Amino acid sequence: MGLRRKGDNPRGAHIRKSTFGTSNEISFSVLDAASKRKGSDKKKQKSAWQSYDQGAGSSSPVAPPPGEISLFTLGNDNRPPSTPRKEQGITLSTGEFISTDARRSSSAMPLSEVAVRKRSRRRAQLVGVGVSLILVLAVVAGLTSLAASLVNAQNLQQRQLMDLVEQLEQTDTLLVALDNGVLALTDGSDYDADEAKALEALLAKGDGDVLAQLDAVKQRAQEVEEKLMSGADREVANNLMVSAHARAAMIETGFAILQEALPLRKAQEEAHLGWQSLGQAENFSRQAAQALSPLNADTVEASRDCSQQALQQLEQAKEQFAAAKEASDAVDLSTYEQYLQLKINASSAAVEADNAYLARNKELMDEKNTASNDYEAQAADCLTLAEANPDGAYEKAFTAATTVLLQSYQAERSNVSVADEHLREFLA
Repeated sequence: MGLRRKGDNPRGAHIRKSTFGTSNEISFSVLDAASKRKGSDKKKQKSAWQSYDQGAGSSSPVAPPPGEISLFTLGNDNRPPSTPRKEQGITLSTGEFISTDARRSSSAMPLSEVAVRKRSRRRAQLVGVGVSLILVLAVVAGLTSLAASLVNAQNLQQRQLMDLVEQLEQTDTLLVALDNGVLALTDGSDYDADEAKALEALLAKGDGDVLAQLDAVKQRAQEVEEKLMSGADREVANNLMVSAHARAAMIETGFAILQEALPLRKAQEEAHLGWQSLGQAENFSRQAAQALSPLNADTVEASRDCSQQALQQLEQAKEQFAAAKEASDAVDLSTYEQYLQLKINASSAAVEADNAYLARNKELMDEKNTASNDYEAQAADCLTLAEANPDGAYEKAFTAATTVLLQSYQAERSNVSVADEHLREFLA
């Protein structure tokens, strides 16, 4: 082999001038130099990788150049990956082999750990989803249960309202009868004896347990109203309380009107009958006076019959006015009593005068005629018959006794009407 020429590769082999062996034998210094150069080349390559990584930045991994092996699996020594290597470790007395190779453990453990962590994360996610689903289902079930409970509670409350409305309706019988009675007594219309007896029976019976029932309905409606969730149901409960309160006040006021009005109307009716009897007596008295012309036995007998009928009517009127006074002392009937007695005396004296004439007792006839005329004059001074109708006096007494009560009754009646209208809509 010739000498290296100038300009050749500076890394060319150095050949000794005299060797032991063949002429082509490479000295150990050449191998050493090659080994050093190989190590230097690898260092340069490593520096180039480092520069490549640093140039790419540390925030994002950069794929190695084509044909190279990732540093993650390469290891830390300078041998190529294909070089076989004996695994280092310890064999136990049981025959089990435990690896102590740091390079193997450093490359194998991270892979298994990543897989384990992924599985753990997946399990954690599944568990989280399951727990979330369970919580959602629990919330839904709770809301469903709560909704069902609220619906059941509302249905129960509405049934309670229905029961209270039915209890309120049970008082209608008394309320209608009372209202009809008050209307009959206060509108000025005549009512027959049967109506009068029915009102008297109603007044005698009283309210019974109706007021207690209305009070119970009102208290129960107030208790239910505090628990109601629906505004419409609360309105029903409020109308129940209004109606129960108004009905109770209406009944109390209505009975107070009956207590005042019934005696007055009964007295007024009796006084009116007495006034009619008095009018009939007056007609018979005029007929008696007219029958005496011409004066003879027949005309005197006719006059006496008329006087006797007048006397009967006057006695009947006296009884009727007495009954009116007994029913109510709201109207002073003393003038009528005085008038009736004077008219009775006058008619009685006229009958006696007619009897004296028929008996041909002229002196007694003149005496009785004079007495009859005196009684008639006194009666005329006591009472003017044209203005003697007692109805006006009873109307004044009735107005004075019932005006305030009727105003209160009409107000409560209106409250009942409005509240019951809402309750009917609830029942519809």
